[in-house]
Amino acid sequence: MRHVLFFMLILCSSAQAEPLRLGWLERVDYLHAEDRHMTSQVWSGHFRALNGDNHDMAHFYAPQRPQLNIRTAFTISKSSRLRFAVPMHYDHGYRAALYQATPYFGIGFIGQWAVRNNLVLGFHMHDGLQSGGDIIERPCHDDLERAFHCGSGLPWSDAQTLLQDRQIYPSGKITLHLRF
Repeated sequence: MRHVLFFMLILCSSAQAEPLRLGWLERVDYLHAEDRHMTSQVWSGHFRALNGDNHDMAHFYAPQRPQLNIRTAFTISKSSRLRFAVPMHYDHGYRAALYQATPYFGIGFIGQWAVRNNLVLGFHMHDGLQSGGDIIERPCHDDLERAFHCGSGLPWSDAQTLLQDRQIYPSGKITLHLRF
């Protein structure tokens, strides 16, 4: 036990003597990662038919591969007055028997200018350039080979207005930080 404490003391003192260099990790502003699909709304598969019967078609919308959604931003330039960063958004997509969303990638721009020590102006654009995230849905078929939407229970021809697009839109904001 004494040797372990001695070893830890040496490691801690050497780590304090020289700052830890992380390279490109020092440029990461933020990193959010989740194990779920977030670029579209997947149907639950539960619906009530026109005759009043409840149906559970959730197995047609169950994910068939891992899900991943990452949002991050990297500082590309930083000085005492100016800061520029690039926010990025990646979603691995979604695959189920009747619902498929392709992988998505979005990129934006962040610029901040410190006009004075107590005044900072900023411009933020997220998901300004987008690629992927397309959605493909397929119908279910009943015993008479009629096509219907398993997410809503409507006939396939009536469900066309319900079919979804990706739900990620470019967003921007202008900020003014005034410190008193």
